Parts: sequence; C-alpha cells; structure tokens
Amino acid sequence: MSESLKPTKGEGASLERTFRVRAYECDPYDHVNHANYLRYMQEAAFDASAAVGYGVARYEELGHHWLIRETDITYLRPLVYGDTVIVKTWVGDFRRVRSRRMYELRLASSGDTIATASTEWVYLNTETLRPATIPPEMVAAFRHPDLAVGERHDLPVERHNPDAPVRRVDDGVPRHCGVLAPSLDPRDPVAEA
Repeated sequence: MSESLKPTKGEGASLERTFRVRAYECDPYDHVNHANYLRYMQEAAFDASAAVGYGVARYEELGHHWLIRETDITYLRPLVYGDTVIVKTWVGDFRRVRSRRMYELRLASSGDTIATASTEWVYLNTETLRPATIPPEMVAAFRHPDLAVGERHDLPVERHNPDAPVRRVDDGVPRHCGVLAPSLDPRDPVAEA
C-alpha cells in the first residue's frame, strides 16, 4: 500500500488516502478481491479519525471504540494489479450511538470512480461492549460544516467514465455487496438506536 494522506479542503473532516494494488490482493484474473476494498476503506477511516484527534490511543483513553455494523459497496469497475486507487472518506451522519461513513474510490490514473460505499459504525463501551452515546465533542470534530444535526451528507454525483467496463453478474445487474445484514431482533440495542 502506497500511503499518501491528503485532507481535502472545504469538506470538514474528509480525507483521501492512496493505495497501490499489490499482487497478493488479486485473484487469478488479476482483479482485486472484494475483501481488499473493505481493507482500503477501513484504513482510510482509521486515518481520518486520527486526523481529527481520535486515533487508537485516544479511544483507549476514552474506554470506547467503533464496530462496523453494516457495509454497502457498489462496484462500478474492477481494480487490477498495478492500479493505484484513491479512497476518499467522510462522515455522512451521526445518530445517538451510530455514525455512517461514506467512501468514494477513484482510479488515480484517470479519476474515474470505481466504487462507492457506506459503512455504519456503532460506538461501543469497550468494557461492556454495549452501545454508548457519541459525545458531542466527537460529533463536532467529525462534522461536515454544511451538515445540520439529523441531516445526511451522502455520496457525490459519480464522476466515472460511462465507457469504462462495469463488473456485472450474469443477469447484467451491477454488482452490489451488502455485508452483515442489519438485525431484525427488537431486543438488539443497535437496531433500536
């Protein structure tokens, strides 16, 4: 992974990180395995959090941490060995114990969007592993300046090249990947948040 942190201007706590696709991240067809998109996103999210003062040590001091509850990725075209991808991430919204982080993955050579994604994170007490209320000072550190409480700041309009190949399943529908379906159990404290 080639690492290049670049906080973007005018968008609050957004951050860009660059990764070079390595051979071991690819399948036999030289396409990046989908699990690696999640790794790129998670590393960018950790760096974005640290950039606003909430790194691993800070969370340990607070006795809290974040856990991924749900991830949704829309793959627009595959990454292949040798590509360089830019992962941009920002917080889309906050609720009492949850936050949604948004991602845009772009090919460095062309700027084409290759995937868009969102991840729902739950703020947990490390000792009890129960959801905890997100402190207002943390919300302020991550807040997009144009985002009022309760509003969402979703993905930008896609800038991908319409002529670029789109990875499709046999039925011709663009590939979407939902990870860890939300709980329908009414006793689940996260489902009630």
